[in-house]
Amino acid sequence: MSRRNLATGLDRGIAQMANRQIQEGMAHGITNDMIYGGLLTGQTALQGLRSTSLTQNCLYGTRRVTWDGDVYKYAYPSTISVAGTGNYVRPGMGAKNYHNPGFLAVTGGNVTALAAGDTTVRILLDATSGGALWFGAANMMVGAKIAFAGLNPPQTFTIISHDVGDDGETIEFVVDGVVQGAIAAASQLEITPNAYTCLMTGGNQWTSVVGVPAAPMPTLYSGWIQTWGILWVTPGVAGVGSEAEDRTVIFHNDGSLHQWDNDDPTSEGNQIAGFISHMTTAGDWANPPFIMLQISP
Repeated sequence: MSRRNLATGLDRGIAQMANRQIQEGMAHGITNDMIYGGLLTGQTALQGLRSTSLTQNCLYGTRRVTWDGDVYKYAYPSTISVAGTGNYVRPGMGAKNYHNPGFLAVTGGNVTALAAGDTTVRILLDATSGGALWFGAANMMVGAKIAFAGLNPPQTFTIISHDVGDDGETIEFVVDGVVQGAIAAASQLEITPNAYTCLMTGGNQWTSVVGVPAAPMPTLYSGWIQTWGILWVTPGVAGVGSEAEDRTVIFHNDGSLHQWDNDDPTSEGNQIAGFISHMTTAGDWANPPFIMLQISP
């Protein structure tokens, strides 16, 4: 079936502001992809799956599902993702979230007390959380999680908008639901980073793979990473899938694939990548490492 830009016809036939969302939906849907998240203000076309851009196109973490069920997330590399280095975010290798720290235990917690029903939180940024990959740039922490330890029982919310501030400044952000009870000022809270805003491939053994890039992503270039579906991933050792019933594969700490081995205790704590997606032939390197990636459906 040929593809046509139905948005053009809509613009000619229904030139009303109220139909802008319909127009954009048709422009995107003609590729048979479903988008959960959205374009940023000023963006009029969805960025290609295997392209990168210096201009942010979507909210980081936007979910994209192709016609055959493969899932992608919109992401941003770390500041040291440089071609020719072990930190380069690139296809064929699992990319990890390299935010440091892995969580933000805000000193002093929320600046002002919260009442039941509040959705807006004010916090004092610490010595790192005003950085460019935290709250120091627009949209970076939209989608991040916040846990209110001051609630009994504690609850976790999602950040849906936030101010931009430098280290040591007080900022305000909005969460995706109402606080269920009163929270005293300075109560402890913890914030995860946005999982898709500081990606790097490398040998860190403490961080988890969040996806496999669809295109090389050097510093400052945003793009899509695959989190679910069939794809090729670099085998880090010989013998992946070479024996009968060896189906499960894991991520090595450099983002490559290894075989999960129930008899090998060193493999049992690694992150599961998915399973080999085709029938195998006995012997090392006898099969291409196509797997059913299973990180985020």
